[in-house]
Amino acid sequence: MQNEVSMLLLKADPEDKGSIYNLHKDVKEKVTNLSRKDIKSLTQTYTGNTSLVAILIATITFAAAFTLPGEYSSDAGSEGLSILARKDAFQAFLVFDTLAMCSSLAVQWLSFAS
Repeated sequence: MQNEVSMLLLKADPEDKGSIYNLHKDVKEKVTNLSRKDIKSLTQTYTGNTSLVAILIATITFAAAFTLPGEYSSDAGSEGLSILARKDAFQAFLVFDTLAMCSSLAVQWLSFAS
């Protein structure tokens, strides 16, 4: 882009100040338009990649919620509950799994909304 500007300035006539101003104005508009197109293209690419990652995280965290670690109790009164249900690490796992899923769904929703 800088070479193009240099070539245009070399072709300009120093005696014709009005055309130099117009040349500068035209080059500035051209550079601005190209920059906007590049930014729009990059934004679309990043939005697409972010959406893909958000979908993958939501899928993994959804599956993790149904395949909980540990075994299930068969004792009377607590049948079907996870043996690890009272452990701090298991409760932290559930909290962070829920946060990851909610965050990824929020990112996905925001990607579609914009």
